[in-house]
Amino acid sequence: MTETLGRDLARALGSDDVERLRDRYDPGASFEAHLPGGSIVAEGRDGALAALGGQAGVPGRVRIVAQRASRGGLVLRLEATGDRIALRRRHLLHLRRGRVVHHVVYPERARVTELPRLPEDPLVRRIRSRRALDPGISGSTVERWRLRDGRVLFAKHLRPGGSWLTRATGDRGREAELFVSGHLAQVAEALDHAVVAAIPGPDGWLLVTEDRTEALARPPATPAARRRFLAAVAAVHGRFSGQAVPAAGCLADRLLAFSPRTAARELAGSDLAPKVIGRGWELFADVAPPEVAEGVSVLLGGPEPLLAALERLPATFLHGDLRPANVGLGPGRPVVLDWGLAVVGPPAFEAAWWAFNSGWRSPQGLDRRFTEAVAALRRAVPGPPWPRRAIPLGLLATLVQVGCWFGFEAVQAPDPAGRRRAREGLAWWAERVRPALDDL
Repeated sequence: MTETLGRDLARALGSDDVERLRDRYDPGASFEAHLPGGSIVAEGRDGALAALGGQAGVPGRVRIVAQRASRGGLVLRLEATGDRIALRRRHLLHLRRGRVVHHVVYPERARVTELPRLPEDPLVRRIRSRRALDPGISGSTVERWRLRDGRVLFAKHLRPGGSWLTRATGDRGREAELFVSGHLAQVAEALDHAVVAAIPGPDGWLLVTEDRTEALARPPATPAARRRFLAAVAAVHGRFSGQAVPAAGCLADRLLAFSPRTAARELAGSDLAPKVIGRGWELFADVAPPEVAEGVSVLLGGPEPLLAALERLPATFLHGDLRPANVGLGPGRPVVLDWGLAVVGPPAFEAAWWAFNSGWRSPQGLDRRFTEAVAALRRAVPGPPWPRRAIPLGLLATLVQVGCWFGFEAVQAPDPAGRRRAREGLAWWAERVRPALDDL
């Protein structure tokens, strides 16, 4: 029955007839939707279907963009298309004995229907074709270009305030500024950033990168590959030790980038991440140990004590967003893309962010990734050893940003095994940030 549920839901929403789904919902089913402008919550099958019916009034055909089934649930990405309109929703369906017991809906930004006008540039004149890609988590517009000589490039539109993430981090075109300032040329001594051009335009920048699809398909998955990758990251840390990087992001902005403030500011928007952030922090308060939930909540309201403690640690230039989607193994240097969250800060934060993004779904994965990263990065910056507080502070600086994802996964992931792993991972994290919370 799971195989046909996605198709039936798409048909019901497309025909504005959700009653045809009545037999697919448990009598005690619940429903919640976190959409532009606010949230909707309903209890019981009648309430859930009525609330779902309120989502059906969208123009055009509803199709399945993607679906992923698990033992106890289903994740669906649906898109309604009409005349110059595309509206996407992500549906998280918790199932029991084939029936929906909990249904969660979030918005997703759809692919742009009209490509932006490009600035005048010799490289632009060489384009043979261009198409928009699905927006990533940041919501920025990205295009795939094919040049007349067959070469494939990617172009990201960087506009001040042009996406929820640029608004959250005060980004006025950080990647382009790092490129034109020569800082990415220094990065390229150890890591392949793939940027080939930063083209100024009337309302921002156009950042052009080489195609690194093949490298990204080879993540650093083995211990030897991770050592090679982390050694290259460490080389960048060492290269920038003691060096000012004016284009890098502000650490204070970064600590609040994934906070309830961001969710509140983006309430009217259609991006997925801010809605998950808002709901995830609500759920974090329910699933985290009370003293950790309270301590993190205080810092989300005012991160000044944490910021002051971090600024007393040895610092260098950090990529700031090391995660599998951004890294890969090329034939030469490791590839690390997307420097939009680059910041000057303590290397322990880089280690913790990598551990969360590459191994957070199990305590064993977290232990392994974090231990590897600390071993590689703590030797990179000249000077005395990391202070005793560096590691718990780096972990805490990460938890005040990613706690919302733990809350979201621990409660709303359709896969029961995924919910269990998120709670186990959160327990690992909570144990290790307590010393930092006690010291602040």
